[in-house]
Amino acid sequence: MVLETLNKYFSLPLEAEWMQEPVNVFGNLFPDMDYTAWYYKYVKAAYNYRIILGTTEGNLMPDTELTEEDAEAILNRAQQYAFIAFWTGNGSIISYHGKNANPDNYSYPFGITQDKTVLHPEPNKRPAAFFQWQVNKDSCDRLKIDVEDILPIAENNVDIIFGTWDSRSSDQTFEGVTLPFVIGESNTGYTFNDSDNQWYMVGVVFKNPVSKTATLDATCVSEELPTDKPYIMSKALMLESSYRWNGNGSLISGMFESQFDENGIFRDVTKVHPSPEKPVVFFQWMTSETCSTINIDAPTLADSEKKVQIVHKVWDSKSYSVASCKTLPCSVNRIKSVSGPWQVIGVAFDNSVTQTAIVEAKCISKN
Repeated sequence: MVLETLNKYFSLPLEAEWMQEPVNVFGNLFPDMDYTAWYYKYVKAAYNYRIILGTTEGNLMPDTELTEEDAEAILNRAQQYAFIAFWTGNGSIISYHGKNANPDNYSYPFGITQDKTVLHPEPNKRPAAFFQWQVNKDSCDRLKIDVEDILPIAENNVDIIFGTWDSRSSDQTFEGVTLPFVIGESNTGYTFNDSDNQWYMVGVVFKNPVSKTATLDATCVSEELPTDKPYIMSKALMLESSYRWNGNGSLISGMFESQFDENGIFRDVTKVHPSPEKPVVFFQWMTSETCSTINIDAPTLADSEKKVQIVHKVWDSKSYSVASCKTLPCSVNRIKSVSGPWQVIGVAFDNSVTQTAIVEAKCISKN
């Protein structure tokens, strides 16, 4: 059977203790599996993390010995989870509101039609970066993800996650693609329209650790979309310390006049959702004189669910500081840096939440 085959060919048992066991999502799959068998918990964990997928007919075939090719494919998927995914940074493409941005700002067009974050090497950890994308049907309905720096070919292999801003339940994953990669209407199945409510999340999770510092770019392009890489429906993206990614937001305050009061500029929201895991969300923050302090809150959550750890760093930094406040609401002051006004914030909840709730960040001077 599957586990015995892995032991036979690779002398490496597929154990489940090192994986947090998520919710059972078998549904009607694997009717040929004995749910009372000793291996049930291993298969459950491995399936939820897409290590074991079953046959095209939906069976597990637990007593059928795998070929070396099939066993190696399972092992490769398992080894990906031996490398913990960790947050390395996030950015924003606020292209629709960008029509009202100041093109004379020294940071333009970053945060509008392109953005970047920095990948950092960590032993046995694979970087994960996130972008919030507000689609502009006229000028930014395709987004190219790429690395500026030359990485070994194996390190350019990523999973790209795409979904709406407010939910991770219908996320799509372009699994195991090689950068550069372009996403848009025809390969995501979404229909974009010309309005200001076209907000999407993009996650870029590297399959392996990177060997050196590199810059990850997201850029509006008009290039052709790949047609040979269909997406699959995503499972939960787990980050180090057993946090589950729930979403992103942005405050691009320095690029706009103070009267332009729209989401993504002087305030923004994302959502956390009930699950067995602890949620984490991220915000990108372009600090400015009109937005040197922000307030973060989840107003509809009970006080007992507002306990958090908030981390804060300059956009290209490897290290971060931890905010002194341990519960929401929390005010965060900008870090003065030679790297410019761009900073990123992580809001990690101490416990899972019992209801879907807004997490909002807003400039205190823009109440």
